[in-house]
Amino acid sequence: MSHSVSVLIPCWSRRVDFAATFSLNVREMDGEVSEILIITIPDDLEFIRSVIRDVKLKKRSSLRIRVLACRTEKLPTKGRLLNVGIAQCTGLKVICLDCDIVLPRRTIASMRGSAGQGNVTYLAKLSTNRKGAETEVQVIRNIFEVALSDGRSARVERSAIYQRDNARSAPGVVCTERQHLIEVRGYNGDLAGYGWEDIDLLIRMGIKTGCAISATGEAVDRADRKNENEQGRLLSESQNYQSCLANYCLGIFDGSLEADYSEAMIEKIEE
Repeated sequence: MSHSVSVLIPCWSRRVDFAATFSLNVREMDGEVSEILIITIPDDLEFIRSVIRDVKLKKRSSLRIRVLACRTEKLPTKGRLLNVGIAQCTGLKVICLDCDIVLPRRTIASMRGSAGQGNVTYLAKLSTNRKGAETEVQVIRNIFEVALSDGRSARVERSAIYQRDNARSAPGVVCTERQHLIEVRGYNGDLAGYGWEDIDLLIRMGIKTGCAISATGEAVDRADRKNENEQGRLLSESQNYQSCLANYCLGIFDGSLEADYSEAMIEKIEE
């Protein structure tokens, strides 16, 4: 019997990673979650359809697969698409998953079990097939913390690099109760490009809901980064970081869920 968990996968720009991971994820998720919701844009709908067309579910499977295409006047960002997914999903718990990651069944169960009752969890270790370095350094952790004058605080492991395993933590893969996401009004959809939408979400959840933040599980990274713009990635990461700091200093700890969902024109839902 599947559990009341919605997996949200934002995917646009015809990500070839999605084609490589989706059928594998369906196999791992069948029986562990209740629905997979793929959030995309109308221009990518045919690509998404071509990927899911050949996926076969087990007989008597209760897994529900939906595709949500939404058009917005604003630039599509990971946060905006996920906010639409949060508003539309049906699970009591939610897993936000990047389209280039395969999430094993045991990790799904571990994250699902750790989330809830005042807890939010993210993926502890994301590995590749590349060989790690020969070094005595096992892990390097980068911690980010925000503390307010009223005593509230949130401490997040921004990154953990496992040198010998060529692996890293993945705070972008989050599992929590849907109600907690509603309480913080989802993601900040204005954070564009690469980085900080995940750290920002965890910080705001810690500040606003008092959730304990933990990491669990392992997964495999299937990202195709051959054409990745490293300079553009670093620039957007820096800009997003500055935007988050400005919001915190102004006392802004809400996301943009309501605005993103109300402005999105949902053109097609497939099941």
